[in-house]
Amino acid sequence: MLPLGFAVGLLSCDVGGFFEPAGWLPLGVGVGFTFDGFAGSATDFKFRFFGGKFIEVVYNSFDDLRVYSQERGENVSKIQKVGINDGDAAVIRFIWDESAGEVIIGLAVRGEPMEEIAKITGLKAFTPDTVDFVMFKFGEGNGNTPGLLIDYFEIVPDVSPIPEVQPPVEGIVESFDGPALGEEWSVRDDSVEAQIGFTGDGRYQVNEPSTSAGGDAGIRRSFTSGGSFTADLKMHFEDFIGSHTDFKFRFFGGKFLELVFNSFDDVRVFSGEKGENVNRIDDIGVTDGDPLHFRFIWNAETGNATYGVSIDDGAMLEIATAEGLKEFTPNIVDFVMFKFGEGNGNTPKMLVDHFEIRDGVFPLSEGGDGPVIEITDIDVTDEAPQAVTITWSSTQGATYKVEWSNNLVDWNGFIDEIASDGEDTSATDENIPADTDRRFYRVRQIPD
Repeated sequence: MLPLGFAVGLLSCDVGGFFEPAGWLPLGVGVGFTFDGFAGSATDFKFRFFGGKFIEVVYNSFDDLRVYSQERGENVSKIQKVGINDGDAAVIRFIWDESAGEVIIGLAVRGEPMEEIAKITGLKAFTPDTVDFVMFKFGEGNGNTPGLLIDYFEIVPDVSPIPEVQPPVEGIVESFDGPALGEEWSVRDDSVEAQIGFTGDGRYQVNEPSTSAGGDAGIRRSFTSGGSFTADLKMHFEDFIGSHTDFKFRFFGGKFLELVFNSFDDVRVFSGEKGENVNRIDDIGVTDGDPLHFRFIWNAETGNATYGVSIDDGAMLEIATAEGLKEFTPNIVDFVMFKFGEGNGNTPKMLVDHFEIRDGVFPLSEGGDGPVIEITDIDVTDEAPQAVTITWSSTQGATYKVEWSNNLVDWNGFIDEIASDGEDTSATDENIPADTDRRFYRVRQIPD
């Protein structure tokens, strides 16, 4: 979170932020923020668009909000007691459809679904080319100095409607204790060689004996979903590594999304809507028998879908996030294996321990049983040749691997093994080529 006046894509000024694009067509604009010491301070916050006749969203420290259109010469919307408190995360979305001459404004508070707060139609003198967000005090109030903290600001060249409030997702908890799969489940490859069934220790076993093209084995079920949800899958493999097999954790509905882990220890996430892999990680560090915890997070409001994994009770690692999905409407999930070659001759096995779907968005950090790895600081030297020092949160006694990429797809080894320095560990990447305009880093803990 950044202090007032500074954010990615914004220029700093004395009392707020402003941005001047070269010219705007249909677009969506979003700003996320929180207030500190704002309530009762006799202050107005304004989110304004200039160019022709201006439009502004005005929220005051008495918890009242209004939207004013200069072209209309009046407030087009007023809401009293909005319910924003100091410290609450708030998001305002501003949608401008130039062809229709229409503006729609939405507000979301504390992660709740976004609600439309104003619509202005038939605009002819609104030609936005500048946006700002400012505060000004109109009285002494309670004596506090109000603070505005900008979390993010984005401009998207598209008209995306404010999503309708969706019913909660159908909750699912399956512990695979047997004696039979629930009627909601169906199997992929119902042969006795594939569907081994319940093992007696709270797991369901599937083998993949097939070498036929397109043949797979696994289990699938449908579920009712219209909104955001988080899915957790706990399992392990036996005789999988080296068997020339893919494991897939997939969601269908609209354009599908899948996590693919292969027997060469590589993992990737593919989006049917994007038509490509969103990300790929090689040599992720899974061995047969390792407890695995996959997490899938679907945020229906933002259209973002995230896959993560915890290996052997370690920290949850983000594998990939597919952003801005519009044709993904998940209502079917499956987990399957299929062999694409003979490999080492083994018959791969997956043993599923637990699966659940919960309504709402839960962070990856809640999913792992180990500590979360977070890059806490990046220091870049100004002199040539450039050097970058990254610092991350670490655990005493742990060992880490550091990699870099210029495109978030192709990753290169930087440090294969670096021992923890305690609560924080740092590494410096020196002699970066002068023509490098960006570089990404990731840190992974090496299993003991």
